[in-house]
Parts: sequence; structure tokens; C-alpha cells
Amino acid sequence: MLWIGALECMQAITHELGDTAMSNEVDADLKLARASTEREFWDEKLGYYKFNETNSAIMADALVGMRIPDTFGLPPLLNPDRLTSQCQQMFHRLVVPLRDFDGNGIGDMGMANCLTFDSKPAVDTTPPAQVHYNEVWVGVSFVAAANLIHQGRVMNDSALISEGLYTAWSTYERIWGDADSDRWFWTPEAWAINDPSKRRTAGPYERSRGIWETLMEANQIGSSN
Repeated sequence: MLWIGALECMQAITHELGDTAMSNEVDADLKLARASTEREFWDEKLGYYKFNETNSAIMADALVGMRIPDTFGLPPLLNPDRLTSQCQQMFHRLVVPLRDFDGNGIGDMGMANCLTFDSKPAVDTTPPAQVHYNEVWVGVSFVAAANLIHQGRVMNDSALISEGLYTAWSTYERIWGDADSDRWFWTPEAWAINDPSKRRTAGPYERSRGIWETLMEANQIGSSN
């Protein structure tokens, strides 16, 4: 996905420079990259882009590469309808099934980093699978929330916007509002999907700034697209 985004950036630059030859070359590469990604990663039955061509797990940070083109107004990296389905599946498979603290039937833990298609941790518990499949990553959850809000805005899908905001809120709540897990100004890198008090911290960790991606998208709600 980052490769497609890089090509889109190059395409915009070639258009700005009026370099027709380079623009045609980039266009050809972009078409190949899009077609290959759709062919290898999209799973029609599951309704999302799987972890890789042989692993059907779903990842919260599958769309992390979207933030650059989304922020700068470049074309969608992938099929818009499929992106919408991806975002919907991320919420229903990686947020809803997690631990529910307030009894509303929806998980209040942020978004699980990676789970199997049926929202279970992987059978393989050896590193790095143990980390990938058994944790909520704070920064990833905030960026994923931004992805959901953005796609909801683009597609005029108010339910998806609400799901993105909920994802961000549930992540925030585990940091600030839960007496058993709150870290306040010591935001953790991650916590266990079944117990937010079991956490990993990293002093210089920067990905938690993903909350600003959420804020950036939330501030655009209601604006024209």
C-alpha cells in the first residue's frame, strides 16, 4: 500500500512538472500495483484485505499507509467500496468482540492489532505472532480510528464515522478513565486484548501520536469533501 501511495505522489509531481514521459511510466506502474494488490490481498468472502496472500487474518494497521494520500487529497489507494468494507470489518472483527466494560455489547479496549477471521488470537503463540495477535496497540488504534472516520466522510457513511469515533474513545478510556489500567501521561505502547492492565510501555515511543490523526479527521466531520 505504501508503494501505491508513493506512486500517487510521484504521479502528482510529474503532472505538476509537466513531465509527460515520466507521468506515463508512473501511470503504468500504478495500474500494475493496484491490480496486483487487489488480486493478492482482497478476500471477497471475508470482505477485507487479508494479512497477506496466504494468511487470512485481519490487521488494524492494514490501512496505515492510507494516511498520507488521505491527508494530501490524493486518489484512494484502493477500491473505495472495498475500503469501506475493510473499515466496517475492522470495527466488527477487531473492536466489537473485545472486553466490554460498560455492558453495551461492544468492546471498550481500542482495536485489536491482529486477529484471525473469526476474531480469535492466532494459535501460534511464539514471537512475533504472540505480540501481533494478543495486543491492542495504542497508536495503531488511533490511526485506525482516523481511517474509519475518513472513509465514513468520503462515503457519507455516518455509521462508519461513529464507529471510528467509538474506537478512539475506547482507546482513550483505557488510558485515562480506567482506574485499573490508566497511565495518564505515561501512555503505553500496547496492552493485552483480554486485560488492559497487562501493558507494554516504551518511553520514547511515538506512534501514540496517532491520536492527532483522529483529531484531524474528526475536525473535518460535516465539511464538504
